[in-house]
Amino acid sequence: MDNSPVKLLTLDKSILNKNHSAYLKVPKNPKKNLAFRREIIKLCLGNDEYAKEIRRTCKKDILFYLNTFAWTYNPKNKPGFKVLPVITYESYQDYAIVEMNRCINDGVDFVGEKSRDMGVTWILIWVFAHKFHFFDMESLLMVSRNEKYVEDKGNPKALFWKFDFHFENLPIFMRPVIENTNMHRENLLNGSKVDGESTTGDVARGDRRTVIGCDEFAAVKEGYEVLRSTRDATDCRIFISTPKGSSNAFYDVTQLQGISKVSIHWTLHPEKAKGLYWFVDGRLEIIDKNYPFPADYNFINRGDNKLSSIWYDIQRKRCVSDTEAAQELDIDYIGSGKGFFDGDFIKTKYIPNHCCAPWFEGELIIDDEDTLECHFEERAGGRLKLWMNIGNHGCPSEDISFGMGADISAGTGASNSVLSFGNLRTGEKLGQWTDNKTSPEKLAKVAVCLAKFLNRAFMIWEMNGPGHIFANKVLDFYKYDNIYYRQNDTSITKKVSDLPGWWNVGDAKLVLLGIYRNALASEKFINHCEISMLETLQYVQTPSGVEHSAIANKIDDSESKKHHGDMVISDALLQKLFEQYAEKIKEEEFEIPEHCLASRNAYFEKLTRREREDAD
Repeated sequence: MDNSPVKLLTLDKSILNKNHSAYLKVPKNPKKNLAFRREIIKLCLGNDEYAKEIRRTCKKDILFYLNTFAWTYNPKNKPGFKVLPVITYESYQDYAIVEMNRCINDGVDFVGEKSRDMGVTWILIWVFAHKFHFFDMESLLMVSRNEKYVEDKGNPKALFWKFDFHFENLPIFMRPVIENTNMHRENLLNGSKVDGESTTGDVARGDRRTVIGCDEFAAVKEGYEVLRSTRDATDCRIFISTPKGSSNAFYDVTQLQGISKVSIHWTLHPEKAKGLYWFVDGRLEIIDKNYPFPADYNFINRGDNKLSSIWYDIQRKRCVSDTEAAQELDIDYIGSGKGFFDGDFIKTKYIPNHCCAPWFEGELIIDDEDTLECHFEERAGGRLKLWMNIGNHGCPSEDISFGMGADISAGTGASNSVLSFGNLRTGEKLGQWTDNKTSPEKLAKVAVCLAKFLNRAFMIWEMNGPGHIFANKVLDFYKYDNIYYRQNDTSITKKVSDLPGWWNVGDAKLVLLGIYRNALASEKFINHCEISMLETLQYVQTPSGVEHSAIANKIDDSESKKHHGDMVISDALLQKLFEQYAEKIKEEEFEIPEHCLASRNAYFEKLTRREREDAD
C-alpha cells in the first residue's frame, strides 16, 4: 500500500533485536509456523534442559511465547478451523503487546482505543497470562461491565473463558498448575493470582494490584467511580474500548496526559485493509494498488480523506446508522455520540479561521469596594482572558456595548463557573473569566464588577441550581439591574416576564444550543477561544436531549480543572443576548408613529406587572 496514510504500529527494529531476538526466528507463514511449533515441542518433550531453556526464553520474550505456543478461537473463520495458532500482526499487535507489557513494568496507565473486532481483548488476556505464567507473586485484576462478561462457563465472550482457553491449549510441559475457582485463578507454582470483578463504584477499593485491566470501558456506566476507586489500587490500569460518544469516562481517559495511548484502527489489520482507498478533492485514489477490484466495483465517497476498503464497505452497509459505523469502525467519538455541533466544520474551518491565543490575560483589581469600580491588571495565567485592547487607564473602550453570559457552578472544584462577554453590535466574543473554586455568592461580586468594568454590560445567567443564590446577590445586595428577564423562546411573541435570568426548563436547552449552533455555522458569532470551541465537540444528541460529559463525577481537583462544557453554556447565553440586541436594533430602525394603537401597546408592554395593574 504505497503512499498509504495509515500509520503502522510496528516495533522499532532495535527493540526487536535487543529484547525479542528469539521471536524474529519464528516463521510467520502459517504452514511454516505450525511446522516450527511441532519441532520445538518435539525437542522439548525429549530434552528437559532444552524445555527449561525454552521456558526461560518465553519469560523473556512474550512475542516468542505467543507465536510459538499460543492459540486463539475465532468462530467466524469460514470455512476453516475455529481454533487457530496465534501469529501476531506486525502492523499493530506486536507493538500493542509490547507497549502494554512495558506499561505494567513501568507503572504507567495504558489506554487502547480500537475499532471493533481487532482482537484487542485477546491481547489483554495474553499479556495477563504471560505475567501470571512466568512471574512470581503477581496480583492481577480483570474488570468488565458485568459479571457474566468476566466469568461465564462456556461463554467465549467472558474474559476468564479466554484466559482458561489459553492455558488449556498450551503443550503439557508448558502448563502451570492452576487452582480454578469462580472469578479467581492461582498459579500454584509461583503464587501469582488473577481475579475478576464487575464494574461497581467500589471495584478494587482498598486493594493492591500489579495491574488492573478494564475491558470495553466506554460501556461502563460507573466509569468515573471506577477511575476513582482504582487509582490508588495500582500503578498501571489498562483501559480498552471502542468509542461510545464523548460523554463518558473512557473518552476523558483518552484525553489525559502522561499515559500511553494506542489507537488500533481497522486500517491496521492486513485483512481488513485489503483494497484500501479514499477520495481526495473528490477524486478516487486507490491506496492498495495490488488489490484486484472488480471492474464494476461501486467505490463509495464518504467525504475527502475518509478511508474505505472492501471489508469496510461491506461492514458499513450492515450498520443501521452513521452513528453505529462511527462507534464500531471509525474510532470517532463525536460521530459515535451523535455530535450536536458540526465537528468537522469546527475543527477544520472555524477554529483555524477564528481562534487564537488571548491578547491579554490577568485579573480584575477592585479600586472602590463601595462602587465596585475596578481596572484590569495583566498577569500570566490569570482567570480573565481578553481578545480586545485595553486603554491606558486599564478599561475597555466606552464605545462598546457589552453583553455577558454566565454559567454558574457550586464552586467546589467539580466544574467551572464561566463569564463570557462580547460586543452586542458585532456578535464577537471579546473575553471570558473562568474559575472552579468561586462560590455563587462570590461569583456574583465578580460578575457585577466585570459588568461595570464592561460599561454596565447586559447580563444573563442560568437560574437553575446555583443561579438562585447568584441572582439574590446580584439583584438584592449589589442592586445591579441591567439584566435579562425570562421570555418564552418557544412562542412566536417571545413575551418577556418579570422573572430574571434564563430558565432551563422543557426544551429550553435544546433551543438555546440550537440557536448557538446555527450562529457558529453561519459565523455570525465570532468566538476566538479555542478551548470553548473544542468543548462544543463534547455535546451529543441523545434520545433524552442534548448532553455533555458528566462533570459531577470527576476524579479529583486535578481532573476537575479540565473544562467540561461550561464555556459552551455561557457562550450560548451570550449569543442569546446578541440575538436579542439585533432584534432590538431592527425595532428601533422601524419608528412607530405616536398616538397610534401600536405605540400604546408597545408602551404598555414596557410597564412592570404592578404598573399595568395600576393603569387598569
